[in-house]
Amino acid sequence: MLSCLKSTATRSHYNMWYAALLAIALCFSSPARAETFAELLTKVEQNDVEAQFELAQMFVNGDGVLPQDDAEALKWFRKAAEQGHAVAQNNLGVMYANGRGVARDYIEALKWFRRAASQGLATAQYNLGACYNNGQGVAQDYVEAFNWHRKAAAQGDADAQHDLGVMYNIGQGVKQNDEEALKWYIKAAEQGNAGSQHNLVVLYSYGRGVAQDDVTAYSWLILALAQTATDSPYYSLRMKLRNDLRRRLSQAKITEAERQAEEWGKKYPK
Repeated sequence: MLSCLKSTATRSHYNMWYAALLAIALCFSSPARAETFAELLTKVEQNDVEAQFELAQMFVNGDGVLPQDDAEALKWFRKAAEQGHAVAQNNLGVMYANGRGVARDYIEALKWFRRAASQGLATAQYNLGACYNNGQGVAQDYVEAFNWHRKAAAQGDADAQHDLGVMYNIGQGVKQNDEEALKWYIKAAEQGNAGSQHNLVVLYSYGRGVAQDDVTAYSWLILALAQTATDSPYYSLRMKLRNDLRRRLSQAKITEAERQAEEWGKKYPK
Protein backbone atom coordinates (compact mmCIF):
# COMPACT_ATOMS: atom_id res chain seq x y z
CA MET A 1 0.00 0.00 0.00
CA LEU A 2 2.79 2.40 0.91
CA SER A 3 4.48 1.64 -2.40
CA CYS A 4 1.21 2.39 -4.20
CA LEU A 5 0.79 5.71 -2.39
CA LYS A 6 4.34 6.77 -3.28
CA SER A 7 3.76 5.95 -6.93
CA THR A 8 0.51 7.93 -7.00
CA ALA A 9 2.09 10.93 -5.31
CA THR A 10 4.96 10.92 -7.79
CA ARG A 11 2.54 10.74 -10.69
CA SER A 12 0.50 13.62 -9.29
CA HIS A 13 3.64 15.72 -8.91
CA TYR A 14 4.63 14.94 -12.50
CA ASN A 15 1.19 15.95 -13.80
CA MET A 16 1.49 19.30 -12.03
CA TRP A 17 4.97 19.82 -13.47
CA TYR A 18 3.78 18.81 -16.94
CA ALA A 19 0.83 21.22 -16.78
CA ALA A 20 3.05 24.05 -15.56
CA LEU A 21 5.51 23.63 -18.43
CA LEU A 22 2.69 23.47 -20.96
CA ALA A 23 1.24 26.67 -19.53
CA ILE A 24 4.61 28.39 -19.91
CA ALA A 25 4.90 27.15 -23.48
CA LEU A 26 1.44 28.47 -24.35
CA CYS A 27 2.27 31.87 -22.88
CA PHE A 28 5.63 32.34 -24.57
CA SER A 29 5.36 30.54 -27.91
CA SER A 30 3.04 29.94 -30.83
CA PRO A 31 0.30 27.26 -30.64
CA ALA A 32 2.24 25.14 -33.14
CA ARG A 33 5.41 25.24 -31.04
CA ALA A 34 3.41 24.56 -27.90
CA GLU A 35 1.90 21.48 -29.57
CA THR A 36 5.36 20.23 -30.57
CA PHE A 37 6.53 20.85 -27.02
CA ALA A 38 3.60 18.86 -25.64
CA GLU A 39 4.66 15.93 -27.83
CA LEU A 40 8.18 16.24 -26.44
CA LEU A 41 6.88 16.17 -22.86
CA THR A 42 4.90 13.02 -23.63
CA LYS A 43 8.14 11.34 -24.71
CA VAL A 44 9.89 12.66 -21.58
CA GLU A 45 7.13 11.07 -19.48
CA GLN A 46 7.90 7.78 -21.26
CA ASN A 47 11.56 8.07 -20.21
CA ASP A 48 12.72 8.66 -23.80
CA VAL A 49 16.42 9.51 -23.54
CA GLU A 50 16.55 11.77 -26.61
CA ALA A 51 13.54 13.72 -25.34
CA GLN A 52 15.22 14.16 -21.95
CA PHE A 53 18.33 15.46 -23.68
CA GLU A 54 16.34 17.83 -25.88
CA LEU A 55 14.46 19.19 -22.86
CA ALA A 56 17.76 19.80 -21.08
CA GLN A 57 19.05 21.70 -24.10
CA MET A 58 15.93 23.86 -24.10
CA PHE A 59 16.49 24.76 -20.45
CA VAL A 60 20.18 25.53 -21.06
CA ASN A 61 19.47 27.85 -23.96
CA GLY A 62 16.13 29.38 -22.97
CA ASP A 63 14.93 28.93 -26.52
CA GLY A 64 11.71 30.94 -26.38
CA VAL A 65 9.46 28.08 -25.30
CA LEU A 66 11.05 27.72 -21.87
CA PRO A 67 12.97 30.20 -19.71
CA GLN A 68 16.67 29.55 -19.23
CA ASP A 69 17.07 27.39 -16.10
CA ASP A 70 20.41 25.74 -15.28
CA ALA A 71 19.02 23.64 -12.42
CA GLU A 72 16.37 22.08 -14.67
CA ALA A 73 18.93 21.60 -17.43
CA LEU A 74 21.20 19.79 -14.99
CA LYS A 75 18.36 17.53 -13.88
CA TRP A 76 17.44 16.45 -17.39
CA PHE A 77 21.01 16.08 -18.59
CA ARG A 78 21.53 13.77 -15.62
CA LYS A 79 18.50 11.64 -16.47
CA ALA A 80 19.70 11.24 -20.06
CA ALA A 81 23.30 10.71 -18.95
CA GLU A 82 22.30 7.94 -16.58
CA GLN A 83 20.72 6.18 -19.56
CA GLY A 84 24.06 6.32 -21.37
CA HIS A 85 23.52 9.34 -23.64
CA ALA A 86 27.12 10.37 -24.43
CA VAL A 87 26.45 14.03 -25.30
CA ALA A 88 24.32 14.42 -22.17
CA GLN A 89 27.15 12.91 -20.13
CA ASN A 90 29.58 15.43 -21.59
CA ASN A 91 27.19 18.34 -21.08
CA LEU A 92 26.56 17.26 -17.49
CA GLY A 93 30.32 17.32 -16.99
CA VAL A 94 30.46 20.84 -18.41
CA MET A 95 27.70 21.95 -16.02
CA TYR A 96 29.70 20.62 -13.05
CA ALA A 97 32.97 22.09 -14.35
CA ASN A 98 31.41 25.54 -14.78
CA GLY A 99 29.23 25.45 -11.68
CA ARG A 100 26.00 25.89 -13.63
CA GLY A 101 22.92 24.75 -11.72
CA VAL A 102 25.16 23.15 -9.11
CA ALA A 103 28.27 23.91 -7.07
CA ARG A 104 31.42 23.58 -9.15
CA ASP A 105 32.81 20.07 -8.79
CA TYR A 106 35.71 19.02 -11.02
CA ILE A 107 35.73 15.46 -9.68
CA GLU A 108 32.11 14.98 -10.71
CA ALA A 109 32.82 16.69 -14.04
CA LEU A 110 35.73 14.33 -14.65
CA LYS A 111 33.51 11.32 -13.96
CA TRP A 112 31.00 12.30 -16.62
CA PHE A 113 33.65 13.35 -19.14
CA ARG A 114 35.27 9.95 -18.72
CA ARG A 115 31.98 8.10 -19.30
CA ALA A 116 31.31 10.04 -22.49
CA ALA A 117 34.93 9.77 -23.64
CA SER A 118 34.82 5.99 -23.20
CA GLN A 119 31.96 5.98 -25.72
CA GLY A 120 34.22 7.72 -28.23
CA LEU A 121 32.74 11.24 -28.04
CA ALA A 122 35.49 13.55 -29.30
CA THR A 123 34.35 16.60 -27.32
CA ALA A 124 34.42 14.60 -24.09
CA GLN A 125 37.84 13.19 -24.95
CA TYR A 126 39.07 16.76 -25.39
CA ASN A 127 37.48 17.84 -22.10
CA LEU A 128 38.99 14.87 -20.28
CA GLY A 129 42.38 15.76 -21.71
CA ALA A 130 41.92 19.34 -20.51
CA CYS A 131 41.19 18.07 -16.99
CA TYR A 132 44.46 16.12 -16.98
CA ASN A 133 46.31 19.06 -18.50
CA ASN A 134 45.04 21.51 -15.88
CA GLY A 135 44.94 19.12 -12.91
CA GLN A 136 41.20 19.64 -12.42
CA GLY A 137 39.50 16.77 -10.59
CA VAL A 138 42.61 14.64 -11.03
CA ALA A 139 46.37 14.89 -10.56
CA GLN A 140 47.99 16.82 -13.39
CA ASP A 141 49.31 14.37 -15.97
CA TYR A 142 50.54 15.71 -19.30
CA VAL A 143 50.99 12.25 -20.82
CA GLU A 144 47.34 11.37 -20.14
CA ALA A 145 46.32 14.80 -21.43
CA PHE A 146 48.26 14.15 -24.62
CA ASN A 147 46.69 10.70 -25.05
CA TRP A 148 43.13 12.02 -24.75
CA HIS A 149 43.79 15.04 -26.96
CA ARG A 150 45.24 12.71 -29.57
CA LYS A 151 42.07 10.58 -29.55
CA ALA A 152 39.89 13.67 -30.01
CA ALA A 153 42.22 15.19 -32.61
CA ALA A 154 42.11 12.00 -34.68
CA GLN A 155 38.32 12.46 -34.86
CA GLY A 156 38.72 15.99 -36.19
CA ASP A 157 38.18 18.07 -33.04
CA ALA A 158 39.85 21.40 -33.89
CA ASP A 159 40.54 22.42 -30.28
CA ALA A 160 42.20 19.07 -29.62
CA GLN A 161 44.22 19.38 -32.82
CA HIS A 162 45.41 22.81 -31.70
CA ASP A 163 46.34 21.61 -28.21
CA LEU A 164 48.10 18.57 -29.66
CA GLY A 165 50.11 20.96 -31.82
CA VAL A 166 51.05 22.99 -28.75
CA MET A 167 52.12 19.87 -26.86
CA TYR A 168 54.37 18.78 -29.73
CA ASN A 169 55.60 22.36 -30.09
CA ILE A 170 56.81 22.65 -26.49
CA GLY A 171 57.41 18.97 -25.70
CA GLN A 172 54.68 18.65 -23.08
CA GLY A 173 53.56 15.06 -22.51
CA VAL A 174 55.41 13.99 -25.65
CA LYS A 175 58.86 14.47 -27.20
CA GLN A 176 59.21 17.91 -28.79
CA ASN A 177 58.63 17.73 -32.54
CA ASP A 178 58.09 20.83 -34.70
CA GLU A 179 57.06 18.79 -37.75
CA GLU A 180 54.24 17.12 -35.80
CA ALA A 181 53.27 20.48 -34.30
CA LEU A 182 53.04 21.95 -37.79
CA LYS A 183 50.87 19.05 -39.00
CA TRP A 184 48.31 19.44 -36.22
CA TYR A 185 48.30 23.24 -36.36
CA ILE A 186 47.48 23.04 -40.07
CA LYS A 187 44.58 20.65 -39.41
CA ALA A 188 43.15 22.97 -36.76
CA ALA A 189 43.87 26.14 -38.77
CA GLU A 190 42.01 24.74 -41.75
CA GLN A 191 38.98 24.41 -39.46
CA GLY A 192 39.27 28.09 -38.56
CA ASN A 193 41.15 27.81 -35.26
CA ALA A 194 42.72 31.26 -34.83
CA GLY A 195 45.25 30.05 -32.25
CA SER A 196 46.66 27.52 -34.69
CA GLN A 197 46.66 30.09 -37.49
CA HIS A 198 48.69 32.36 -35.21
CA ASN A 199 51.14 29.60 -34.29
CA LEU A 200 51.64 28.75 -37.96
CA VAL A 201 52.73 32.35 -38.48
CA VAL A 202 55.52 31.77 -35.97
CA LEU A 203 56.60 28.40 -37.40
CA TYR A 204 56.71 29.68 -40.99
CA SER A 205 58.39 32.94 -39.97
CA TYR A 206 61.23 31.16 -38.18
CA GLY A 207 61.36 28.03 -40.35
CA ARG A 208 60.54 25.65 -37.52
CA GLY A 209 59.38 22.25 -38.79
CA VAL A 210 59.11 23.70 -42.30
CA ALA A 211 61.12 25.81 -44.73
CA GLN A 212 61.06 29.49 -43.77
CA ASP A 213 58.29 31.22 -45.75
CA ASP A 214 57.16 34.76 -44.93
CA VAL A 215 54.47 34.75 -47.62
CA THR A 216 52.69 31.74 -46.10
CA ALA A 217 53.24 33.18 -42.62
CA TYR A 218 51.57 36.43 -43.67
CA SER A 219 48.66 34.57 -45.28
CA TRP A 220 47.93 32.72 -42.04
CA LEU A 221 48.27 35.96 -40.10
CA ILE A 222 45.63 37.64 -42.27
CA LEU A 223 43.19 34.84 -41.41
CA ALA A 224 44.04 34.98 -37.71
CA LEU A 225 43.62 38.76 -37.59
CA ALA A 226 40.24 38.51 -39.30
CA GLN A 227 39.05 36.65 -36.19
CA THR A 228 40.75 38.91 -33.64
CA ALA A 229 38.72 41.63 -31.93
CA THR A 230 40.55 44.89 -31.28
CA ASP A 231 40.06 44.45 -27.52
CA SER A 232 41.50 40.91 -27.60
CA PRO A 233 44.75 40.37 -25.67
CA TYR A 234 46.16 38.87 -28.90
CA TYR A 235 45.38 41.87 -31.09
CA SER A 236 48.49 43.95 -30.33
CA LEU A 237 50.76 40.91 -30.69
CA ARG A 238 49.27 39.97 -34.05
CA MET A 239 49.51 43.54 -35.28
CA LYS A 240 53.19 43.57 -34.30
CA LEU A 241 53.71 40.34 -36.26
CA ARG A 242 51.89 41.95 -39.19
CA ASN A 243 54.11 45.02 -39.13
CA ASP A 244 57.29 42.92 -38.83
CA LEU A 245 56.29 40.74 -41.79
CA ARG A 246 55.28 43.69 -43.95
CA ARG A 247 58.71 45.25 -43.40
CA ARG A 248 60.35 42.06 -44.67
CA LEU A 249 58.07 41.50 -47.67
CA SER A 250 58.01 43.30 -50.99
CA GLN A 251 54.70 44.73 -52.17
CA ALA A 252 54.48 41.92 -54.74
CA LYS A 253 54.90 39.31 -51.99
CA ILE A 254 52.30 41.05 -49.81
CA THR A 255 49.86 40.95 -52.72
CA GLU A 256 50.63 37.26 -53.25
CA ALA A 257 50.01 36.53 -49.55
CA GLU A 258 46.74 38.48 -49.60
CA ARG A 259 45.55 36.56 -52.65
CA GLN A 260 46.43 33.25 -51.00
CA ALA A 261 44.65 34.26 -47.78
CA GLU A 262 41.56 35.23 -49.76
CA GLU A 263 41.50 31.80 -51.41
CA TRP A 264 41.95 30.04 -48.08
CA GLY A 265 39.27 32.21 -46.51
CA LYS A 266 36.74 30.85 -49.00
CA LYS A 267 37.67 27.26 -48.11
CA TYR A 268 38.21 27.42 -44.37
CA PRO A 269 35.50 28.27 -41.80
CA LYS A 270 35.82 31.10 -39.31
